Amino acid sequence: MALVKKIVLLLVLVAGLVVGVWFSTDNTQMVNVSLLGFGMPAMSLGLLICAVFALGTALGYVISLLPVLSLKNHNLSLKRKLNRRDKEIERLRRAPAKGKNTANG
Repeated sequence: MALVKKIVLLLVLVAGLVVGVWFSTDNTQMVNVSLLGFGMPAMSLGLLICAVFALGTALGYVISLLPVLSLKNHNLSLKRKLNRRDKEIERLRRAPAKGKNTANG
């Protein structure tokens, strides 16, 4: 299953790269962009749009990782608690019984 997932990811990346190169070669007009009041060097429209799309994709991926990392951290915390409780249960099972013997009444 992991191999299939890697192959599909590779195919999607290659397809994205091919479409990006194709788009860049079809849109070669030079544009000037101002970013927060600062002028950027002139670049082709296709390259600019591909760069913005790639930046948006990367930013979306990073933002989607935040809840996943939070859940993994919570899962790890719960596993630690479970291990501590298992050790406590095992320790209590091995400990000699204190108090009255209930079998003699």
